[in-house]
Amino acid sequence: MDITSHGVSRTFPTADADDLALFAELLLWLTAFDDLHAEGNAVKEAAALVDHTGELMLVLAHGDRRPVRKPFPAALDDLLARFRARASPVAYLRLTASLRDTIMALVWEAHHVAEPEKVVLATYLAMRPHTVFIRTIMAAAEIVLGYELTDAERDLPSVRRLETAVANLAGWINDLASYGREVARGPAQP
Repeated sequence: MDITSHGVSRTFPTADADDLALFAELLLWLTAFDDLHAEGNAVKEAAALVDHTGELMLVLAHGDRRPVRKPFPAALDDLLARFRARASPVAYLRLTASLRDTIMALVWEAHHVAEPEKVVLATYLAMRPHTVFIRTIMAAAEIVLGYELTDAERDLPSVRRLETAVANLAGWINDLASYGREVARGPAQP
């Protein structure tokens, strides 16, 4: 929590305390889900990971309005309600789409964790921004900071290059920080 708090407050110095807390809670939720379900059990219990992601898809789609009782779906439901109250409809849909992409990328990553050498570099580079949450972070940042790029702005080559550079940097930082743990995890090289 300490690292997240410092990172969020430095990344969004103009955001108010409530928005900083909401953003930090989203990052903590993503990290906890990744650690517990995606990384923690993926190799041994891939079917359980798929079941957990299915529960989250129902929350993201709002197709099931029954009360959510399991911890991760309930927490996501709460977070999304709070983001929805702050976001335009387009920004909210961008956030939920990026969350779906991130969750599905975690399933993809778990599927390949035992044999990472079978993943070609181009595929890895395309998936990595989703597995380090950066696309979700960028979508949430627009809501927290109260701005929204138009489709024309988002499609500018300079914006696309900047988003790619940020995604690569986030992936590299994460790869360097987690390398020792991943090497210790098993015989396959990270």
